[in-house]
Formats: sequence, structure tokens, C-alpha cells
Amino acid sequence: MRGVKAIAVVVVLVAAAGLLWWPRATTEWGDARRLESFAEPLRALALTADGSLLGLAAEDDIAIRLYPSLRSWASLAAHKDSSTCLAFSADGRQAASGGFDLTVRLWDTRQRRLLRTLNGHRGDVQAVAFSPDATLLASGSDDGTVRVWQTTDGRRAAAFAGHRRPVHGVAFRDGTTAVSCGWDGVVREWRVTDARALRSTPSGAAECNALALSPDGARLAVAARDGTVRLFDARTLQPGAVLRGHEGAATCLAFTSDSRLLASGGEDRTVRVWDGTAPIAVLPGHASSVRGLAFTPDGRTLLSAGYDGQLLAWTRR
Repeated sequence: MRGVKAIAVVVVLVAAAGLLWWPRATTEWGDARRLESFAEPLRALALTADGSLLGLAAEDDIAIRLYPSLRSWASLAAHKDSSTCLAFSADGRQAASGGFDLTVRLWDTRQRRLLRTLNGHRGDVQAVAFSPDATLLASGSDDGTVRVWQTTDGRRAAAFAGHRRPVHGVAFRDGTTAVSCGWDGVVREWRVTDARALRSTPSGAAECNALALSPDGARLAVAARDGTVRLFDARTLQPGAVLRGHEGAATCLAFTSDSRLLASGGEDRTVRVWDGTAPIAVLPGHASSVRGLAFTPDGRTLLSAGYDGQLLAWTRR
């Protein structure tokens, strides 16, 4: 595996807004470390808020590891077909996964068992997210809908059908509103109690692959198929900066717990780190598309999962 060189080399990228200088390598981040290798592609990664559990969505199961020891905690035979997405509740007691079998599955991470299977989508499930209090779970699907479920009994609380194409990103702003994005290129905000549309704004990209809300609730980031990462004011959905650098679709996103740093992964096999709107690192290491990212709670280590089956980590010096 080729690590990040200690000598900083910059590459000039010509963007629509002007010249962007990319630090091709940085002394701040160490070399990529291979933490674990899987024989099958990894499609998603999630880390609990306290950093104690790491989840990986693979072709055949959901692998739950104790972190940082990586000792196996659970292997959940999740979906009849491959798992596609994964999320933990804020307290880490529950996990949710979506799959190509059109279902959402809710798991008890302490007892390591399936709580319930949620049916209703008519397309592959591409995104899942818990409300802050974990009483609600949202799922986005290739059927163009976002469905909201009560985690206590699995009943459907609402269904939002505002998108015209597959939905690949969803996040709760609070217990009453959520935001979503998809391949219709529109970011939408809606009320979860009755699925009422509140506002929407074009993302500026034809297709959106992922969405992340900063922990402080101020910024919304969207990973686009055109390789850009697009920032919005999370409160108003007003467009902000467009971050350019990926040489292929941007696929996944993660903020640090203090909301300062943003990481993006792409089909160009790189992870890129941004400080506000400033690019600070390009991190190679994967041999295929990057599919999941997470920072540890202290923001010093960045974890990534790839379609090459590799779980990698970089640590700031």
C-alpha cells in the first residue's frame, strides 16, 4: 500500500470558480493503515458517537466490531441480498441497515439481535438515519420516497414522495424536520410528522449520492455524482461553497464531532479532507471506490471502507 508522502506536492486543478490548489500530500496525516481486509466489497461504515462500536455493511452481513480493538462483537445476517447502508442511533443501542431486498432492518446492538424488519419500499434502500432521540428512523429508497418509521413498534409514521428519482441521502435536523437528496438533484426539507414539504433548493448537480449534516446543525454537505461536494446553510438551504477535487463521483461524507473538518470519499479511490472550504489533504490507499467514512470522536483518526473490501485508517500527527 502506498502511503501519504511526507513531502507536500501541490496540484493545480482548474475549476469553474478559478484555480484550486490541492495539497497532494500532507505531513499532518500519517500513512494509511490497513485495519482489516474482507473478501467482499464494503458498502457502508458507521461509528457510534462514543466511538465504541464500528459497523461495516458487507455483501453478506453486517459486521459489528468493538473499537479500537476491532474484536468481533456481532455478525448480523442482515438482508436476503446485499446490505447498502448503515447507521447507529445516538446512544449506540440500535443500528439500522437497508438493502437490495427492499427492506430496512432494525437491530439491538447490545443483545445482538434483530428487532424488526420494516417493509414498504418498492426499490432498493439506499440511506437510513435515526432521529436524535432514536424514536424515529428514516429510510431513502430508489423508489423515490423517504419513509419514517417508529422504532418502538415499526409502524410507518410518514412517507415523503417529493423526490422524482432515487433518494440516496437523508438526515434529521431535529425531531420534527428532516432533509433528503437524490438523483433528481434537489435538496428537500420536510416535516416528519406528516411529510409536509417545507422547502427545497436545487443542489446544482444532476445527481446526489450522499448527504451529511454537521453536528452543530449549521452546514449541510452533499456528495454529487459530478465529483463535487456542495455545501448549504442547513437552516435555510441556501447554497454555499462548491468543493472540487474528486476525479469521479463523490460517494460518501463525514464531519468531525466539532463540525470543523469534512471528509469526502469518491470513485477516484481517494479520501479528501476539508477544513471549512479549504482542501488540506488527499489520502490514497484504496484500490476501488470509497464507500464509507467516519471520524473518531476526538477527530484525530479517520476511518474509511472501500469497495475493495479494505478498512483503512489515517491518524493526524
